[in-house]
Amino acid sequence: MPAVILVNTIPLFPLHGTILLPGSVLPLHIFESRYRQMVEHVLDNEDLLIGIIQPTAQDSEKLCKIGCAGKIEQSQQLPKGNYLIQLHGESRFQIVEELETDTPYRKARVEYSSFPHDTECLVCHVLMVSVGTSQRTQTSCIKTSGNILKEIN
Repeated sequence: MPAVILVNTIPLFPLHGTILLPGSVLPLHIFESRYRQMVEHVLDNEDLLIGIIQPTAQDSEKLCKIGCAGKIEQSQQLPKGNYLIQLHGESRFQIVEELETDTPYRKARVEYSSFPHDTECLVCHVLMVSVGTSQRTQTSCIKTSGNILKEIN
């Protein structure tokens, strides 16, 4: 599994009522033109990261301050230009500032340092893939996952 580079500028995909957590998988059907462009840009530049974040209210343009960066693991373009993608949650982020952009979708400068256990979970997953699932590895993953859940609550 190649290492994921957590870049400091990511496109944002505001989704009311949807949450992505580190280590989880989120399948999405991308049909809105601006988000199809976002997926195309991300795939063309091999960045592969999209920031899933919730608006503060259903019809609000204002965003929550914390989201989760998801890596596009799978993508399929449909005949009418829509996409089916699968995101894998990599790490939570905090928005430092939303950026002015000429793209139809939003972008932000983000930081990940407030969530060090999220990247530990990534290291743990890589260890599980490379050495198998020994009892010790499983225990450390559960412990790390517990830390993530404690931070969310």
